[in-house]
Amino acid sequence: MFADLIEGLLSDLGRKNGWTMAGRAGHATPHRIQKFLGEASWSADGLLAEVRAYAARELGDPSATLVRNTPR
Repeated sequence: MFADLIEGLLSDLGRKNGWTMAGRAGHATPHRIQKFLGEASWSADGLLAEVRAYAARELGDPSATLVRNTPR
């Protein structure tokens, strides 16, 4: 469901609502997307950990150097 939702939000659909995004994903009704949005448990820390792990796995290089730019 998450992938269907994100793809719908990033798509070029003229109107982005449950019905249009469900149709784009091949669902007959928006119920699955609505249930996901209404009942899913979200964790910002969990998502951050997943994104970090993905970046390290897919983009990481043992010989790379990380440079952090902090605002003054």
